[in-house]
Amino acid sequence: MKTILNLFIVSILASSFAFSQNVSVTVVIEDLRTDEGTLLIQILNEKEEPVQKKSVEIKEGRILVIFDEVPAGKYAVSYIHDENSNDELDAGMMGIPKEGYGFSNDARGFMGPPSFKDQIFELATDTSMTLKTKYW
Repeated sequence: MKTILNLFIVSILASSFAFSQNVSVTVVIEDLRTDEGTLLIQILNEKEEPVQKKSVEIKEGRILVIFDEVPAGKYAVSYIHDENSNDELDAGMMGIPKEGYGFSNDARGFMGPPSFKDQIFELATDTSMTLKTKYW
């Protein structure tokens, strides 16, 4: 009986460890119109709070970013191509972006950014995604 109880406890501990493991998210961003400036990218939790942020140099119109040690859960990725390196998305008349941007699930908005729920993805294992940059 004691052996069965010990096996049961070990089984519970092992399964709780498996569920609490951290994973990685690999993001490839394509269709950047220039290598000028930097790409500002972040992964946000389901409360829309940044979990990790990175600033990446662009080479040959694309980049690859890896977010390591992310706990399993629900997340979204958003980014801007900050062509003039002023740390913000520049906009022209009527708030139309002058620089590239993108979101996980290649979510698109109408007359503004997409809803956060359209960007959310479930993260349970190491994940890779390729996103296309949008320009007006």
